[in-house]
Amino acid sequence: MRLGRFRPASRQRGATLNHAMYAGLDQFVSDPAALMQLLDEHHLVVLSDDPGRHARLVSTLTEYLAILPDTRLVMLPGPNLVDLESVCTVFERDFNGEHRIERSIRGLIRLLRNHTEAPKHQYFFSPEADALLDADVKLFGRVVNALLSVAAEREHVSTDVLALQRFIFLGGSKLGAYAEDEHGQFHSW
Repeated sequence: MRLGRFRPASRQRGATLNHAMYAGLDQFVSDPAALMQLLDEHHLVVLSDDPGRHARLVSTLTEYLAILPDTRLVMLPGPNLVDLESVCTVFERDFNGEHRIERSIRGLIRLLRNHTEAPKHQYFFSPEADALLDADVKLFGRVVNALLSVAAEREHVSTDVLALQRFIFLGGSKLGAYAEDEHGQFHSW
């Protein structure tokens, strides 16, 4: 599994660095099918400091995913994700209903592993991924590692039809700096 990373059009296109790919954000707003094709094989980090571009991508992607069969989109509301409690609460709400999970990375992993009602395709979209990164860099890395680990397990454990779980992180320059950090979790995957 590789992580695809996309930079604003003003940066170099077509370059690669440690399995990362670069392309302009605008192409995905006008052609969501191109984004979906990349999501078949990659988790994505999409970078832009322009709030208008963020909003257009969020709108385009949510509309496109809503019409796909056997697909679930889970929105991870950025401004509210600032600590482990808030991360667990968001996932708990979307997966577990009224049952509380252990407030730990282990609890998050258990919840994602044990979710038996998952559709064939699950996309987790964090349109403001910078919020948790700003609040706690170390926790951000631990959460990213947990999410991508479970996604890899889900994809390769089943002998049935491929179960796809992908994460899309949308953010600005801070997320870009973290994504370029060779010691960060995005380079681990």
